[in-house]
Amino acid sequence: MRFLSTAVQALARLNDPTFLEAAKALGQRLLREPEKGRLSLAYRLTLGREPGKDESAILNELIAKSRQRKRRGPAWHACC
Repeated sequence: MRFLSTAVQALARLNDPTFLEAAKALGQRLLREPEKGRLSLAYRLTLGREPGKDESAILNELIAKSRQRKRRGPAWHACC
C-alpha cells in the first residue's frame, strides 16, 4: 500500500508528542557534544550525510543570530 501525505497530515505529525520528544532528545544529545562538531553531527544523524559548505554557512549564520536575540532578552523567539 502506498502512503500519501498532505500538508495537513505533515503538520499534524510535526506537532505529535512523539516527534516533539524525538526532537528534544536529539537536541539534548547534540548539546552533550563539543560545539564545533554539532552541526555536522546533526546532519549525520538526521540526513545521513555531512552538510554542504552553503548549508553550513547558512546554519552557522542562523545560530549566530539566534544567540544575539537571546542576549537582548525575551522576544518572539522565546515563544516559538
